[in-house]
Amino acid sequence: VYAARGEFEKAENELRRLVNLSDCPNRRLCTAFLLAGLGRIEEAVDWFEQSADAHESHIATIRKIPTAPIELREHPRFLEFLGRVGLAD
Repeated sequence: VYAARGEFEKAENELRRLVNLSDCPNRRLCTAFLLAGLGRIEEAVDWFEQSADAHESHIATIRKIPTAPIELREHPRFLEFLGRVGLAD
């Protein structure tokens, strides 16, 4: 939300907090979406892959999040990832 509103400093602070959390069940997935919101798509895909590898529970919902930036939804590496995890269209 912070990144979408242009509050990049708050978004970066939240990103630092998320990366350091160890007990958040979907930490990697949240980190991926925050990075995508900041336009850091390659890093976001890295975190999506980590989320899938860690079997985070909400990874199956990533195709249903309407606020995902178009840059992410159309990125070739992200589309390849969706195919690998069985979430492609």
